[in-house]
Amino acid sequence: MARLEDFVSLIQFTPGRAQYALTQAMTHIAAQGDTALARAVGAAQGAAGRLAELEARWATRKAQSTARGNAVAIDNQLDRAVTALHQHLTARLTLLGPEHPQGAKAAELMLRWLPEGPGAVTSLAFEDELVRVDQIIAAVQGPDAAAAAELELGFFVGELARLSPLLRAELAKTAPEAITFDQVRQGRAALQRALTVVVVQAMAQWSASAQAPEFARFMAPLVQQMDRLRALRRRRQPVPDVDPSTGTEGPAVDEDA
Repeated sequence: MARLEDFVSLIQFTPGRAQYALTQAMTHIAAQGDTALARAVGAAQGAAGRLAELEARWATRKAQSTARGNAVAIDNQLDRAVTALHQHLTARLTLLGPEHPQGAKAAELMLRWLPEGPGAVTSLAFEDELVRVDQIIAAVQGPDAAAAAELELGFFVGELARLSPLLRAELAKTAPEAITFDQVRQGRAALQRALTVVVVQAMAQWSASAQAPEFARFMAPLVQQMDRLRALRRRRQPVPDVDPSTGTEGPAVDEDA
């Protein structure tokens, strides 16, 4: 099926450049009221705004972990705390030996809390690891309180008690709505179609040769941005978007991913 953009080819606009150029172009037709061209410009501005939101969400999506909130970072700290606790108990047992009262208590706590070593706990899913950690905290606050104090486990268990609720809070957060690059690509295509409609409507409105200056004035902001985009891509430079209010260039836009 034939598409409008197959007959009118425009360079790919970034959303900010499209918004900035369309706002400037609109000043040339504002006095004409509700025309087909004005409606086309409005639709294109809407498409540019939606694409700007998609691009921002995609940039955030690429920069963040796919895990819920900061769960991975907190879980890594919790893993280190569990491992450090086990290492402390192991060191006490190795130093004093199983015949020493503290060595015997260290061996007993390791057998009860971490019978298969720390890796058996740190490799669990977030929620399952929390269950095991909470069991250790409860034991230190209850039947194993005296042994934990004698073996100087307060710092290690304190870290478990600090990190456990932080991880639980992160897991309880609602994950943000996922976004795919296909959505961004579709948004870019929608903006291109909307800009193409603007150009076609402008050509229809100023079809007579005598009206060419009006057409040129309307198109000038779009042509200016197209020239800038062509120059950047010709030099294979990153393409920065612009502030849609001022036209000031900002960070480069990743056009491929």
